[in-house]
Amino acid sequence: MFVDGQYYYCRLPLVRSISFPTTSIDQFFVVGALLPWRNLEEVCCNDTIVKCLAKFCKRIHSLTLFGRISSPTASLIAENFPALKRLVISSCVLSVNALPTILGGQKKLEYLDTSHCFCVDEKHLYKKQVRAKEWKEEIYVKAAKNIKIHLQCARENCPPCSHLYR
Repeated sequence: MFVDGQYYYCRLPLVRSISFPTTSIDQFFVVGALLPWRNLEEVCCNDTIVKCLAKFCKRIHSLTLFGRISSPTASLIAENFPALKRLVISSCVLSVNALPTILGGQKKLEYLDTSHCFCVDEKHLYKKQVRAKEWKEEIYVKAAKNIKIHLQCARENCPPCSHLYR
């Protein structure tokens, strides 16, 4: 049975927080759900759904992402979420330029969680076996000057992440 986003909107018109916990959700469902839910404030999703959010939802202040974040997705986040104060991208695979791009466009960001994230070259973003690139800390420190809380792991010294840097 196919149920479109309108079905949920009619039953839950005041939703301000939503989580799309899977990567296999139908994009037509997402667009149908987001059109009426323009006042969403908190969202958990993958990069595909961020593309829809960027078009319709400008009030998001808390965004939790999972999966892979490419440079184009980072640009969407930097340019289309003016109210963003909280960004959680823990355990994500980022293209090398993704985080500096996001931070360069987000002036209101106060909370950032990059624990267990790692960077790779854009061309390796969707490969299964990759080696993590070193983080250029000076870029992140400069771009993240307004951030009050930044959670991060010890990267190459973090037990769950250390194998990615060998």
